[in-house]
Amino acid sequence: MLYFADTFVKRLTQAEKEQIYLESKTWYRRYGVSDRPMPANYAEFERYWDRMIDEIVVAHPTRSTASATSRRAFRARRVSRLRCGG
Repeated sequence: MLYFADTFVKRLTQAEKEQIYLESKTWYRRYGVSDRPMPANYAEFERYWDRMIDEIVVAHPTRSTASATSRRAFRARRVSRLRCGG
């Protein structure tokens, strides 16, 4: 959600990212997901995410293809909306 909003809607401030992150933890709890293993705040989440990307996740060609495809699709949709005045 953060990536989508920050990339395709508007650049989010750190305060907005923090707010969305904390609100998402509330929603996860409502659906029975424990927040104990979750980073306490957005800054800790960023450190966790960077570690996962840099040290844990193994790159796979499918990820690159899916990522590039979704970026093109969202970019095309946004340009179309802007041209149509929506």
